[in-house]
Amino acid sequence: MSSSDSTWRDHPFVDGKTYAAQKSFVGLMGNEFVSGRLYVFDRVAYSHYDSCTVITFHEYDATAPVQWWWHDDEPEALCSMRFKEVK
Repeated sequence: MSSSDSTWRDHPFVDGKTYAAQKSFVGLMGNEFVSGRLYVFDRVAYSHYDSCTVITFHEYDATAPVQWWWHDDEPEALCSMRFKEVK
């Protein structure tokens, strides 16, 4: 993956903030996100080779990273459809 800790896309994620998965889904690289489970945002990067923004979280109670690979062809609204910030 080619990354520079940035992406061309706008996204709502803030370093260190916690987000709840709105629905369960399996990401492009096989990471599973479970509805209602909490995830802490770690970083964003861009893979030029895969045409994907790579959003890295870790589960609230864990340290292992989980990634959502957001393909360039997927809609902007997908962030708010999949994750909601926890206040």
